[in-house]
Amino acid sequence: MTPVDRAVPADDESPSLGEEDTWYPARSWCSLSAQKGSSMFGKYYINREWILSSTARRIYRGAASLSLAMFFFFCAYERFGGGVPNVDVPLVKLALFAGVLGAATTLVAMEYFWFDFDNSSGVKKVLWFCLLLLPPLGPALYCFLVYSRSDALKAALQEEGERGNR
Repeated sequence: MTPVDRAVPADDESPSLGEEDTWYPARSWCSLSAQKGSSMFGKYYINREWILSSTARRIYRGAASLSLAMFFFFCAYERFGGGVPNVDVPLVKLALFAGVLGAATTLVAMEYFWFDFDNSSGVKKVLWFCLLLLPPLGPALYCFLVYSRSDALKAALQEEGERGNR
């Protein structure tokens, strides 16, 4: 069976067969995103301001701090191997909830930032992608080391400051 024998869509926008008798889909995700100049935000209900603003920066840094606190709490808990006294259980549950909420917020926000705004080299992006898969530590480190220092965030904060001065 040659590539020509494969079924080709019947609509008017279907790609024509070339001289090599091969068919490549013209409507792939990459071609659509390159044609329209869209980004990942074109498919989701996330504004640029939700990722790149002073409020977002405060929220994500706070969430990353809670995530790191939860990580170090678990490390200390494992290291010293003690149980939690019954008196402190509600307090520990509240701290655990805050840590999990911070870790989830940081994970989602930093993945959005990684997909659309991170202009690091390919090797760095692969490294950070692997670390982003290790919550609660990876996304929190990405937030402090990459997101907080990014040119996109600095430009957005500068633009926000200029709008505030008008």
